[in-house]
Amino acid sequence: SRGSTLCQPSRGLLMSHDLTRGVRGAGSVTGSAIQIAFHLGFDPIYLIGCDAAYKVLDSVNQSGDDQFNTGVKLHLTSTQDDDPNHFDPSYFGTGRRWHDPNVQRMIEGYEQCRDGIRGTGRQIINATVGGNLEVFPRVDIHDLFPKRTAVRVPDLPAANIEPKATIDPTERPNTTASAAPAMHHAPILTPPNEAILIPDAPEADHAAVEEVEIVKRLLDARGVDPARAVMLDVGAHIGNALASFADAGWRVHALEPDHNNRAGLVRRNKPAWRLTIDPRAVSDRSGLELGFFTSPVSSGISALAPFVDSHTESQKVTTVTLDDYCREHDLKRIDLLKTDTEGFDLMALKGFPWDRLAPAAIVCEFEDAKSVPLGYTHAHLAEFLRDKGYDVYVSEWRPIITYGLRHRWRRLTRWPTSLADPMAWGNLIAFKRDPNETLHTPPTRAEIIDATHTAIRASHGRYIKELANTIGDLEQRAKTPSA
Repeated sequence: SRGSTLCQPSRGLLMSHDLTRGVRGAGSVTGSAIQIAFHLGFDPIYLIGCDAAYKVLDSVNQSGDDQFNTGVKLHLTSTQDDDPNHFDPSYFGTGRRWHDPNVQRMIEGYEQCRDGIRGTGRQIINATVGGNLEVFPRVDIHDLFPKRTAVRVPDLPAANIEPKATIDPTERPNTTASAAPAMHHAPILTPPNEAILIPDAPEADHAAVEEVEIVKRLLDARGVDPARAVMLDVGAHIGNALASFADAGWRVHALEPDHNNRAGLVRRNKPAWRLTIDPRAVSDRSGLELGFFTSPVSSGISALAPFVDSHTESQKVTTVTLDDYCREHDLKRIDLLKTDTEGFDLMALKGFPWDRLAPAAIVCEFEDAKSVPLGYTHAHLAEFLRDKGYDVYVSEWRPIITYGLRHRWRRLTRWPTSLADPMAWGNLIAFKRDPNETLHTPPTRAEIIDATHTAIRASHGRYIKELANTIGDLEQRAKTPSA
């Protein structure tokens, strides 16, 4: 079969140069990855985080034979979250089954790859910081990534400048940088210490947070009644943001124009959920029939206006304002308004019925790369919310490298502030200042910091488990011979 061919190429090969003839066993998954990278034409191939060192702690249960004569039995089971070998102590944590890593065989596999690449004119280079792998020439990882040139960001236009209205179907704007409104440029300012609630998370931490979970923890702590609570989710995707609220018994209204995402949300719906799903796109004008753009790169970047090369018009949608939507459903209360409209968040907020409703909390996405061509910046968004009587916090994420991949959260600050990076994106988290039915008093700085830390830990725990499960599945497939 194809599977057995991939696992068992010619025994005379040190490493495979051609994947159609298989991948030679090379002591670890990294050895297989090197052969795949070689086949794909990468040169040089850099190794990062390959330290060729493992510790088996006394807390790990061992069984079976000492198959590799390393003093460690073949079958291992972790009993504590004390893994010293990976980037998180819970990676091979409690209950995780693994095997004697046999570091000597790993090194022999690296030697196979080193010898197998000789004479090809290509290189394998070790960019790991420290570690015991000395088979390949080394390079300092910092030398691989030149420092970025400082970038200037647009200064705030005058307060009375209105962002462009919803796109007219007969006049779709040019969304290239040259179409952005002319603005003066100003240097980025470091926010004062009092504006920083949680400072920069190291990039290597792969930090992430669900901003709506911060809000949920704060509202739960104030005793919000799930039977009466209402969430309005604009750009609901497949329901990742709303799920915990629906599970808790909230009434949730979800607007999702992308028919594929909406189908996923319909499949995810549960009989116990009080969920209303609407197919319209939210903006500041109702009743327009507009083109809607999707991308094969990510289901999370569907939008009313294209902003990546892979965007293509895939369907037509009808727009609705939140004012009209709330009238249609006779909504008398909204505890959480969340918007994620890929650049149209200010338009969605402008169409909200502020004269008769005021959400206790708001979470809305910002990214100047999307919104500046539409006529506004993250600062317009934040000031709009401040003018409506909200305390605003900026949950800033590091610039997006590639859509569709896991992104990295950076820090939490209080508005007014400035972004750490002009290419950053993130979410504004806003709480109504005046007492209301849900929040008799706005959350304190300490409460917000505590809720954010808790949400970050929860997100990281989910990520580690998902990653461990994925790698475990891959390892199991690699061990299972094909029929």
